[in-house]
Amino acid sequence: MRLTLLGGFLGSGKTTWLRHRLRGHDDTLVVVNEFAGCAVDDVLLAAVAPTTVIAGGCCCCTHRDELVAVLRDLAEQRHAGLSAGLGAARRVVLETSGMADPAAVAQAIAGDPVLVSNLVLDEIVVTVDAVHGADQLEAEPLAVAQAACADRIVITKADAAGTDDVARLAGRLAALAPRARLEAAVLGEAVALPEPVAPAGPAAAAAAPAAGATAPAVPVAVTLTPGPETGWPELAVWLSALLHHHGDRILRVKGLVRTEAGRMVLQAVGPSVQRPELARPGADGDDGLVLIGRDLDAALLARSLRAFAAPARVLAEVPGR
Repeated sequence: MRLTLLGGFLGSGKTTWLRHRLRGHDDTLVVVNEFAGCAVDDVLLAAVAPTTVIAGGCCCCTHRDELVAVLRDLAEQRHAGLSAGLGAARRVVLETSGMADPAAVAQAIAGDPVLVSNLVLDEIVVTVDAVHGADQLEAEPLAVAQAACADRIVITKADAAGTDDVARLAGRLAALAPRARLEAAVLGEAVALPEPVAPAGPAAAAAAPAAGATAPAVPVAVTLTPGPETGWPELAVWLSALLHHHGDRILRVKGLVRTEAGRMVLQAVGPSVQRPELARPGADGDDGLVLIGRDLDAALLARSLRAFAAPARVLAEVPGR
């Protein structure tokens, strides 16, 4: 089977890009790795492809063995289908956690003889947020490492940033990964990429992480479950206020919440809240709101939510790798 590794920092648009690419490809299986224990991305992807979830940590480290086992199982299913004369998947897409290093994932696969015999790594695709990508490359060594190992880099949400900003970001990425193919996309659809502007001066020096630079604190994931009486307006007000005051510490928000209109998929990147969308009827997945960030106090977050809405219950605080 052909394998595509899809990586990129938290909230960079991996799932949106993949959903668009999967339409019309019924020969593809998807494996989704979620940093938090409460999975959300599979709710969005399951409607377009068979999806397996590895949740509660990164598949490049804490869930490495589980990843190998899942991929081995998919390879065995393919052999069984072929032996029985049935149709079999020809491709696997592994969407890694936003906190995973795709290069380490590739090494884990290359180190397993069964997977080496059954999978061919086609490419590593990395998504970079047009709005937040430049700041993430400055502040997050992981974002730099993700881009540097890519065969293809997709600048997502290109319509939400100015043409000059996208061109400068493309130039920065070209310096980081000179062999990678650069593309731009809006909601997964390819769009024209402005001519990259090469970084100069301090920006050029910052194209790679500085030697001896202090690594930022390891993010944690906190999951809150709003009480059944929590109204959507109260939850929206609470989240907006939280991100307005603490958006610098909260890297990513995503979750499934119940509203009068149905279950809603809620997402935010830093201080920017994305437009919510209704989950498909009957979609799996637990209700809950996952906040990924640094120096997060789970008890304080729960008390804060209670001040705006019905009681919230902290399910877990998952340490990062």
